[in-house]
Amino acid sequence: MKPMKPIFSTFGVTIDKWQFAARSTVATMCCSFGGGITGLTICYVFFAGKIDVAYILNCVFGSLAAITGTCYMVRMYEAVCIGLISGLITFLTMLVLERTQVDDPCGSFAVHGMNGAWGLIAVGLFSHKEHEKMMFDGLLYNGGGYQLYVQFIAVLSIGNIFSSFLYTRWRFFWIFL
Repeated sequence: MKPMKPIFSTFGVTIDKWQFAARSTVATMCCSFGGGITGLTICYVFFAGKIDVAYILNCVFGSLAAITGTCYMVRMYEAVCIGLISGLITFLTMLVLERTQVDDPCGSFAVHGMNGAWGLIAVGLFSHKEHEKMMFDGLLYNGGGYQLYVQFIAVLSIGNIFSSFLYTRWRFFWIFL
């Protein structure tokens, strides 16, 4: 008797979609490896041989935030590159926020804000038209820069919405004091 293939899954992995889930999982792990290596290396060099675990973990978390949008669409070496760059972005952002005494105790802006923006831009750089969801190639694959332009406009739009929300909330708060 031939074994039956599952028709549905609790995780949304159907008959032939397990390959997508496996590819996304491996790309996510490769990206987190890149972020961790960047965090460890920069920490070791910048802090004169001392390792700061909070910086390293935030670099890993930042790389996970950056790969979220592209985890299925990139090759594994591209995922490592995204992780390396996101680790650098996280480290530098945390350092700038710390030096300017901006209150961000767990680095959430560095992890989610900056690397979310980098993840959107990474779609415009590393995307391939071979995937059924993409209409244009990324800039690194002779896409002409259109996909990068669209992703950059998305980053500016989200940043504009976020900053206007913060400004409105700040103004509303001071009215009632």
